[in-house]
Amino acid sequence: MGECDYVLAMDCLYASWLIYGRTEKCSRNSVTGSCLSSVTVFSGASAVELQRGWIINHQGNKMNITDGGTLKTGPMTVSFDGRNLRLLLEGSGVEVVWDGLVSVHILVPMGTNTCGLCGNNDFNPTNDLLTRGGVLGTSVAIGDSWAVDRYSRCENNLASSNQRCVMTSKRLAAERCEAAFKAMGLSRCSIDNVPYIAGCVADVCTQ
Repeated sequence: MGECDYVLAMDCLYASWLIYGRTEKCSRNSVTGSCLSSVTVFSGASAVELQRGWIINHQGNKMNITDGGTLKTGPMTVSFDGRNLRLLLEGSGVEVVWDGLVSVHILVPMGTNTCGLCGNNDFNPTNDLLTRGGVLGTSVAIGDSWAVDRYSRCENNLASSNQRCVMTSKRLAAERCEAAFKAMGLSRCSIDNVPYIAGCVADVCTQ
């Protein structure tokens, strides 16, 4: 996915809220791959960014809250349980759970019409991989379509992955990604690994 901001999920019916995810290199010495580094929730005129280290960024003011503490701003309430930051969005039933490192869970009520990289919430996993235009596509094409390039920091991963994979060997990248998924024990899970492996290959080829 490279270094960029992406729409993870949003209210596709009324656009009353949306959630961006920022991806960056997984470490200063990282050569391949990208990781989620922060999540920003927008609702009306309010915006709250959840950063690594359980930091809350509100209007440029960065702060931490203690275990069991809460912070309320506009329609959002953020709490910390000593392990995760939880953001609740009033009136929508949306909950965002950030582990303070690289993982986020976005929970929305049943029947909420969503779109973004996390899918459309219609209980049909076969149509979640849609571009912004509503077309089924590869993981790279989908990522590019949901990119939010406000600061000209994103590159066109669809184009660059094809170019760079010629130089870095797409076959070798595929072998490494497939081995990584097998090592994680995901082969025992009843999920289709193909789109995730394709995304892994794209990350390797765009770094």
